[in-house]
Amino acid sequence: MKKYNKRIRKEECETLQSSLKVVTSWKRFCQVVFVSGKYMSEAIERGVKIRYIMNLPENGNVKSNSLRYIMGHPNFEIRYVKSLPQTFFSLCDEKETYIVTTPEKDLLDSPLLWSSNKSLVSLIQNSFEPLWKTAKKT
Repeated sequence: MKKYNKRIRKEECETLQSSLKVVTSWKRFCQVVFVSGKYMSEAIERGVKIRYIMNLPENGNVKSNSLRYIMGHPNFEIRYVKSLPQTFFSLCDEKETYIVTTPEKDLLDSPLLWSSNKSLVSLIQNSFEPLWKTAKKT
């Protein structure tokens, strides 16, 4: 078990080669951008495609100044689901995954299960794709 921290996110983003797929909450997404938006921006500039699935924020406002750059980039997409996802996870280059074990906690208080096990990575990939197809753009 690891705890999410800036170093983990930096290493995750620096080693990305092609894709990052994430299911999370709007609140945690904003925390990720605050903690490690620079590293996400660098990955996007290297050509990494980043896709996020999350719930809509309660106020319905999905634009903010801190998110404007990455949200407008062609390598970055967000789709929304009506209700808060029950499982939060990320899939890095379809080779490794981070699964949040306590999604109700804030970002920096959340233990993570990391794995490069092909079966677990495949399970996460197979969970992400159908959700992506049914999630809405805004």
